[in-house]
Amino acid sequence: SVFEVIARTAGSANDYWCGAADYARRALGAPWTATLYVARGRGPSVTTNRRSAVHFTLDPSSAPPGREGFIQFGNLQAGDSASVQYAYQSCTEPPANRSR
Repeated sequence: SVFEVIARTAGSANDYWCGAADYARRALGAPWTATLYVARGRGPSVTTNRRSAVHFTLDPSSAPPGREGFIQFGNLQAGDSASVQYAYQSCTEPPANRSR
C-alpha cells in the first residue's frame, strides 16, 4: 500500500507531490478527493540506487500520525498529507518547444 516516488533529478517537493498524485490517479484509480500521505520523507530509494525518494500511501494506517498544527506542503515530512487534487496542482507543464 506504500509506493515510492523518485524524481528525475534532485527534485523539488512539488516534483514528488506531483508524481504521487499522478501515480495515484493513473495507476491506482484514486479519486481526486482521496488523501495522499507521506509514509516516509526523503531518503534513499529502496527500488533503485537513487539517493532521494519519498514514500507515499493512500492508506492512513500505513502512514505515521499527522503532525499537529500547520503543515508546510513542501516539507515532505512523514505524516504530511494532501488531497490528490491539491497535490496534482503542484504539477507544471514543461515549456513548449518552439522551432523557428
